Amino acid sequence: TVEPSVQLAPLAQLTALRSLYFTNSLLPDLSALAGLTGLRTLVMAGCSVRDVSALSGLTGLRRLDLGRCPVADYTPLTNLTDLMILRVGSPDVPGADALRQLPQTRVFFQP
Repeated sequence: TVEPSVQLAPLAQLTALRSLYFTNSLLPDLSALAGLTGLRTLVMAGCSVRDVSALSGLTGLRRLDLGRCPVADYTPLTNLTDLMILRVGSPDVPGADALRQLPQTRVFFQP
């Protein structure tokens, strides 16, 4: 089941946050996460995430889990070159081929 919508705005002040976990949540807007440059692990498995452009500046991420998320385009994730583990949904989404080119990243697809 999907949980009620999560308000992310209060998290924007937690710039030293290292890990953040959500599962099966409504996350309509990720813009509050854009400044969390200290994040190393971000898990949003089964969440309602469609637009991941706010994550493109989180270049310190080592693990990103977007499994079972209806992401529309993976292209914003292609500059996350420090990722070691990336789990995403469908391999048929735009940008999926580029994810496979990330130098040290193991990419797992879980629709």
